[in-house]
Amino acid sequence: MQFLEHIDLSYIQFTNNTDYWQANSFKQIFQNATTFFQLGGTEVNVYGGGMLGDNGQLWYDLYAKDIYTLRPILFGIIGLDGGSVSNLRLRYSPQWFVSLQYSHSNTVVNNGDDCVSFKPNATEILVQNMHCTGSHGISVGSLGQYVGEVDIVQNVLVDTMDMSNASDGARIEVWPDSSAALSGDLQGGGGSGRVKNIIYRNYEITNVDYAIEVTQCYGQDNITLCNEYPSNLTISDVNISNFKGTTSDEYDPVSGYVVCSSSEACSTIEVRNAHVVSPSGVADEFVCWNVDESLLHGIDSTALLWRRIVVEH
Repeated sequence: MQFLEHIDLSYIQFTNNTDYWQANSFKQIFQNATTFFQLGGTEVNVYGGGMLGDNGQLWYDLYAKDIYTLRPILFGIIGLDGGSVSNLRLRYSPQWFVSLQYSHSNTVVNNGDDCVSFKPNATEILVQNMHCTGSHGISVGSLGQYVGEVDIVQNVLVDTMDMSNASDGARIEVWPDSSAALSGDLQGGGGSGRVKNIIYRNYEITNVDYAIEVTQCYGQDNITLCNEYPSNLTISDVNISNFKGTTSDEYDPVSGYVVCSSSEACSTIEVRNAHVVSPSGVADEFVCWNVDESLLHGIDSTALLWRRIVVEH
């Protein structure tokens, strides 16, 4: 349903026919993503206090038998201008909960994956005043997954976030040039492109594993191999400032992770005014590799231990 005008929807239900949806859902190309439906247009409002979803277990069981099952995203918003989505409960989605393209949104998110994820090709984006719980943070990527594809995420401002019980606060994920795999159905590497002019600022974090995570070795645990085949997708002009709060005990005493595959492919990552404290009381200790330490100003040097070590991550 696209190119609609002045439409109100209050109830949507999908059938449990998994064979039908694998054959007829809308293909989004990226990472085998599909959607049950695509909603867009002008002044389209979705509301009603009801619940969308609740049949995810069928898909989870199917995926457990075959990891190549195409599980649809619960809610596809494609080109929504001036509309709204409100007063809905999204539960047990087969895949991601929402795919938002050519649109904008402000919301409160309680989930188990990215709170917001900027996929190729996302530019000129503003995300602000969000509350995220239980998520993977506000993520750029993952990018550079497909050989021959050019992925661009550029000119993004993430401002005033409240992040709790999450794996990450701010995260940038780029695949290396070498082949890597997170799982049987999620593998890649070798794509090109750029991440440029990304601003994360004004974060309050509570019980977050990594306040800040930047990696060009996504899917590749062997950091040595990642360095031998640096990413073709560059990261530059990243500004991270005003992060305050507490990290979890997951990586205590480390509270951040910035690992580039080479200094040429990853530059001008700037951190200012960070004060994130681990459960052991150590503040602002990060694991870093191939970064310019001169741009890490605004951090208390007496509490700083930027360790140039290779770690399994």
